[in-house]
Amino acid sequence: MDNEPPRTDEVLDALASQRRRRVLAYLREHGDATREELADVLTGWLATDRASGRADAEDHARIAISLSHVALPKLDDAGLVAVEEETDTVALEATAPWVETCLDAVLDADTGTDDRVVRPWSESEDA
Repeated sequence: MDNEPPRTDEVLDALASQRRRRVLAYLREHGDATREELADVLTGWLATDRASGRADAEDHARIAISLSHVALPKLDDAGLVAVEEETDTVALEATAPWVETCLDAVLDADTGTDDRVVRPWSESEDA
């Protein structure tokens, strides 16, 4: 994204999808990954989300297509990842601290580890 500052709406829109958040979480741990590796990991997460504990080749294919045509372009447009087409590698981009804070918060919410209590707007200092 040529070092443009992230636009709030694009970042928040990109973080609105659990699949995209999972891509970012994986890249945070591993630095970079191929599209195929991301499809494998997301298919594994899908299997763990299901009562059956299974995902099949069709699930993997749907996830791979969704990654290529929806998730990765949206994350790239938001300035959160860079996709190297020649090597088919996806890597995290450096982001502003507020983006990291938002990502931390939504990942905590996804895993149920966010136990912070937030006061209603009417009770805040800004009211």
